[in-house]
Amino acid sequence: MRFRAILLAFCIAAAPPASHAAARDGSHDFDYQFGVWNVSVSQLTGGSKWVTYAGTHSVTPLWNGRANIGVLEIHGSQGSIEGLQLRLYDPSTRTWALSFASSTDGELRRPSVGAFHDGAGDFRETETVDGKTVLVRSESTVLFSASYRDVISRSSDNGKTWSPVWVATYTKQPGSVAPSGGAHDFDFEFGAWTAHLKRLRHPLDGDTAWVAYDGRSLVHPLLRGRENVGELDVRGAAGAIQGLTIRTYDAPDRRWNVSWVNAGDGTVTNPMMGGFHNGEGLFFGNDTYKGKPILVRFEFSNVTRRHFTFRQAFSGDGGKNWETNWVATFDKTSG
Repeated sequence: MRFRAILLAFCIAAAPPASHAAARDGSHDFDYQFGVWNVSVSQLTGGSKWVTYAGTHSVTPLWNGRANIGVLEIHGSQGSIEGLQLRLYDPSTRTWALSFASSTDGELRRPSVGAFHDGAGDFRETETVDGKTVLVRSESTVLFSASYRDVISRSSDNGKTWSPVWVATYTKQPGSVAPSGGAHDFDFEFGAWTAHLKRLRHPLDGDTAWVAYDGRSLVHPLLRGRENVGELDVRGAAGAIQGLTIRTYDAPDRRWNVSWVNAGDGTVTNPMMGGFHNGEGLFFGNDTYKGKPILVRFEFSNVTRRHFTFRQAFSGDGGKNWETNWVATFDKTSG
């Protein structure tokens, strides 16, 4: 089945709710999206099943940035979604308004109105689902200079709780953004390290019990440092953790892709994407945990030639809240 849609965002002259009013000029808030992006999408269907899509999103500025048009093309096992996005800015209310029109019926849906605050876009509307009126929230968050995320959530209790139904992560294609980071970002890690690790026993379950491990890490450079592989072997009262970290460098986009290989069953995780800025590494990716889609974040901090700290965090609400579930410190022994 091939699903075609046209997504239109129109500027509505009527004043939006006061909670979305912006006190500043936001006419260039979407400038960061200009260019061509790779996009990975998870969509909730049937109330319980998540389906995934992948493709591209191309955004072109109009009217000196006060409007823009995007072309979305994504494909998955359930078919394809193709469409257009047009966003216009209303200077009188200093807000953006987004509407949706399906090519199947051409009907323009109720607009989603909002603005950017502290670097994050928040747009609200209402729609009818199974005969009931629900709130719909669209959030756009910049992850780093070459990546951003859109999350669409619904609330059936007037905004007290939200459930995501659409999570899309965008990564800029080569040549579409000023580069950052470099091919030698991980050079500091080459060699042998002692590893001290603690892991949250049950992430995203309200659990506060941590288990500790100790062991070693050995990182090998490949292709003159543009790729590397790390061996991790740590053990504790809860058992052993063994695996490989494979990191490859995308030279045109100056971005690292990081994957974990479990030694127990040989499975490879979805790649994390990101890089280093001002001496700290930040990486994001999509995954599933207990059958539900989650966002994953890696952080490298306190980096020196002899020591660094690594943290992993999960988010089950589209990036609004994060729970750290893995903290590891490394001290160099050789190399």
